[in-house]
Amino acid sequence: SAILDLQKFCQGSCSCCICSNQHGLTWKYNLNTCCQCFHQYVKDMGFELD
Repeated sequence: SAILDLQKFCQGSCSCCICSNQHGLTWKYNLNTCCQCFHQYVKDMGFELD
């Protein structure tokens, strides 16, 4: 139905794939992680820090 399709795009319908946090999501590179998890697991995800 149209209501179910609309829920996919409503605020709060997306969450971090690691901790399920709905705030501070990092969408760059299709990571779908919050900024806390991104900084915690940045090396595990293959990013190199200077």
